[in-house]
Amino acid sequence: MRLFLMNILVFISIYMFVFVVIVFKDITPENHYLRAIEDKTRLVQTIKGQKILLIGDSNLPFGIDSKLIEDSTGYNVVNTGLFAGMGLQFYLNQFKENIKANDLVIISVGYNQFTDRFYGSKKLAFVLKTYPHYLKYISDYAQIKNILKGFLNIPLSYIKKTTFKFEPGAGKYSSDNFNHYGDYIDNLSQNSTFKGTTKSIKLEINKKAIPAINSFSQYIESKGAKCYFSFSPLPKSLYQINRTEFDMYEKQIQAQLSVPILGELHNYVFEDSLFYDSKLHLNNIGKNKRTVIFIKKLKEHI
Repeated sequence: MRLFLMNILVFISIYMFVFVVIVFKDITPENHYLRAIEDKTRLVQTIKGQKILLIGDSNLPFGIDSKLIEDSTGYNVVNTGLFAGMGLQFYLNQFKENIKANDLVIISVGYNQFTDRFYGSKKLAFVLKTYPHYLKYISDYAQIKNILKGFLNIPLSYIKKTTFKFEPGAGKYSSDNFNHYGDYIDNLSQNSTFKGTTKSIKLEINKKAIPAINSFSQYIESKGAKCYFSFSPLPKSLYQINRTEFDMYEKQIQAQLSVPILGELHNYVFEDSLFYDSKLHLNNIGKNKRTVIFIKKLKEHI
């Protein structure tokens, strides 16, 4: 019994040592995908003139051609999208102080950002571990719970070498592969690996998600800017098998969202062959098709 207790104590001591070293030391690789958050932040803070600010998850860097938008509208474009694990609540807090009069802000997130993913995931802990000053964008207890779960998981995930991987295609994303607009461009010449999906989903809208966008819109409109919402792309296979859920999801957004919506959900449903490696990431052809539709719908409002 004594030997058993000693082994437990040694294990706990080693774990705590690893926890302290890993959690409080920035050992995130310099070209890690997460590092792009600082580049995007600096771009938003330093860009001159009227701008279109794209806010959302990874559907934006993997699904928008910002240069095409810039050439078509005359606005400078910044694509701030990064990954779903940060959560819609974090995105809305992150850039609102950098919005100026006559800016256009377009929110585009995957459907799961309107569920409990609104608060992000435990990957928020990796954001704060690498960049502690981003704590100022945390504003809800549910986010804090996700962060605590993440911090407790950090030592084990480093040991297993699974830290902060993005599925599918884990390990291949890099901050070096963003262009100066914030678009991810390494997928342009890659063969698509997305094979479609037969997954059934249940969409339960988080009661805070839509009011948060409405409140954000009111705030930036008080600064003389305008806010819009755009649906993220959806694979045809996922849309067809969950048509009832997506119809209810769209109707709820249309009924409760106070900001103009750029088109309808079906406008952004694409063939599975136009996706790159997940249900949110388009390949080069899909990215172009989505951007052309996006621009057409935006021009109906500006």
